Amino acid sequence: MASEHQPDIEFSSAGYIAGGRPVLSAVSFSVAQGETMVLLGRSGSGKTTALKLINALLMPASGQVRVLGRATSAWDLIKLRRSIGYAIQDVGLFPHYTVEQNIALLPRLERWPGERLAGRVDELLQMVGLPRHDFARRYPDELSGGQRQRVGLARALALDPPILLLDEPFGALDPTTRTDLQAEFRRLTQTLHRTSVFVTHDAQEALAVAGRIAVLDSGRLAGVYTPREFLASSEQAVQPYLKMLRAARELSS
Repeated sequence: MASEHQPDIEFSSAGYIAGGRPVLSAVSFSVAQGETMVLLGRSGSGKTTALKLINALLMPASGQVRVLGRATSAWDLIKLRRSIGYAIQDVGLFPHYTVEQNIALLPRLERWPGERLAGRVDELLQMVGLPRHDFARRYPDELSGGQRQRVGLARALALDPPILLLDEPFGALDPTTRTDLQAEFRRLTQTLHRTSVFVTHDAQEALAVAGRIAVLDSGRLAGVYTPREFLASSEQAVQPYLKMLRAARELSS
């Protein structure tokens, strides 16, 4: 495990190549324990690739990615991935499993005893605002989009992982539900003190959930900012996001 002063996640000049072209080039940043880092970028900027380097779905072509103090290449991949909760936009729930069965999947694979497993499912359903008596026995197609995302988040938390990865988790939702879940996510990460990396292309969402924002532009890291620094940045790669934020404010005023 990472020490008190060691970042939970660290990119050191990490690069990745696909189809003969660089997707990420010499990216370096770190994510402290309990921090939420947002990877902000347009489609093709390399943000999802960076996320996949953390849980070793991809391996760096150059440089290194360390998780909890150890290079991803040195991890047992099953142990690494079970130390990381992973939530994605389309959720990936098994349609023939109930809500309860979807959440319990990884604890069952870890052979948790029945009483502990049931207690964890109850705890997670309560945590994400889906009471057991109303939701445990439903199937994914009986849920709204926002409810499915809550189940996906509960499943990502099932093994109580120290790290969460989220790839555009709320991108397909209507604006009101999306805003509600952003607030819920921020509350959960602050309460649980989870280290999180959150991918989005939406600057408003980045500002809503981030401790810091890493801006990726054509595979390169343009900068890492606190929300306040981001709003005051003169970096060229940040300007389109600030322009969109200003336009959104004008429309709502």
